[in-house]
Amino acid sequence: VCDEALYSLRLQDNGRFVACGSKLGLTTLLELSPGLCTLQRNEKNIATAMFERETKREKILEARHREMRLKERSKAEPGKDEEAKEDKPEENMEELISKAEKEFFEIIEAERKRREQETKKSEGEEEQVQGLSCL
Repeated sequence: VCDEALYSLRLQDNGRFVACGSKLGLTTLLELSPGLCTLQRNEKNIATAMFERETKREKILEARHREMRLKERSKAEPGKDEEAKEDKPEENMEELISKAEKEFFEIIEAERKRREQETKKSEGEEEQVQGLSCL
């Protein structure tokens, strides 16, 4: 219509004339051919049917898109579950290691105490033997 950017577009009531306004204030008046401004027989019905088909198509596409997202989420969730399972064995492994260390040190401490008692007992027996030999 013009080289400048269009700012407004107005139609005449019967749709035969179109006025286009540019950013610079230039107004252009266009006359449409009768084929574009007069309705054909069943044109409204055909246009309505087309819009309904497109609306239905859009809803179907949205449903497919939603379904695909759900599938992706369901695929991602087992991965999360596996990660959680992997974390749990690590925690369990850490717990097992700490428990084993605790048991190990308890056994070592018990063995050390037993040896100390044996040493004291053997020292006590030696003192008794020495005491008897002195008599």
